[in-house]
Amino acid sequence: MTRWIVLLYLVIGAGFGSAQTPEADPFDQLMDRLSNTHRWGVNDSLGTLNYITPARRLVAAQNILEGTTLSLAFPLDTLKTSYNRNPLEHRFFKDDEWQGSLFNADYYGLAYHGSMHTHVDGLTHITHKGKIYNNYSTQTISTNGAERLGIENLKNGIVGRAVLIDLPLLKGVEYLPPGSPIYTEDLQAFEQKYGVVLQQGDILLLYTGRWIAWENNPHWEPFARSAGLHYSAMTYLHNQQIAVLGSDGINDVFPSQHPTQSAPVHKLALVAMGMPLLDNLNLDALADEARKREQWTFFFMASPLIVNGGTGSPINPLILF
Repeated sequence: MTRWIVLLYLVIGAGFGSAQTPEADPFDQLMDRLSNTHRWGVNDSLGTLNYITPARRLVAAQNILEGTTLSLAFPLDTLKTSYNRNPLEHRFFKDDEWQGSLFNADYYGLAYHGSMHTHVDGLTHITHKGKIYNNYSTQTISTNGAERLGIENLKNGIVGRAVLIDLPLLKGVEYLPPGSPIYTEDLQAFEQKYGVVLQQGDILLLYTGRWIAWENNPHWEPFARSAGLHYSAMTYLHNQQIAVLGSDGINDVFPSQHPTQSAPVHKLALVAMGMPLLDNLNLDALADEARKREQWTFFFMASPLIVNGGTGSPINPLILF
């Protein structure tokens, strides 16, 4: 009898123990499901840019019919405001004399991450639980820069087919209200209505009309409320093997609509998938051209500054028509 009591105690005890085991974080499960860790090898530094093959660039080049170009960047803003907390520091040196000649020169200083300057987020820009992309430890990052995955790995540029998803056009509004989430269903609805199919290696550009919204409210705080992608849509981007995500905002919807993560799209893209992000693009003119032409795919190119160990770079992306 004593033996059966002991066995019953052990079984009940084991049941209580398992009931008290902490459940896995659902966001960590999503990070695992969307992970491209070691997909292209243990030393990979390009992440989803591996999807853009030379063959896909050649196909993208078929969109060039006129030879004209359009910039998707804004001038770097030197005015400090509540909206632009990190303005460009621009010092000009006029008539510097050297060996009998006079030269003009200047100095640029910029903290470009944030909600104002057009830039690319590299794969070291954000971390999750002590890791960056491809399972590298955050110990590889110091105040001297990143030993792994620095922006210098993108020195050959981001060149390929861009697909513009025009959300205001889809929804019949001038711009998405700040705080509006963009779901997978929105992307698929645009694809179906306008005959676009997202393909492996595409550079996905999400147009929200953010800068039109800003003109109506120049004191608006984008990190408080901004239209952007809902983190659940990252599964669709992963399945479609998208190479790069960009928008006229900061890509994440704010508030993020996740209970514990303030920027889940950034974490899923940069850390899990190895996908560079393009923030604060100027997409107004491109949206106008796309609507006039009824064209949604374009040849795209952008190149970051080559800074060893950098977390990203200001960029001037170009569309070639």
